[in-house]
Amino acid sequence: MLGLRTNPGFAALSVAAGAVLLIAALIGRNVDRTVNLIASVVFLAAGALMLLVVRTDLNFLGFSVVNCIVSFVLGTVLLAAGLYGKVHSGREGVAAA
Repeated sequence: MLGLRTNPGFAALSVAAGAVLLIAALIGRNVDRTVNLIASVVFLAAGALMLLVVRTDLNFLGFSVVNCIVSFVLGTVLLAAGLYGKVHSGREGVAAA
């Protein structure tokens, strides 16, 4: 998918991350916002870490540069969704009388 080549371990981690994001979106309220912000940091950090180990013996999950780029893009999209998705109560923004 998306030209990504990886081993089953990394695929399982990706499916688990997707399930967590889906569950948070179904719960809604501000849970999805918090999960999106945390996941964005995780995806961006994972992309940087993958980029560091891509051509070393530490690359036991079989990352490629394409995996790094997809991780950076997903992290950026999740960051935007997390920053945009705050739900506020009706009390915010009301001037005190």
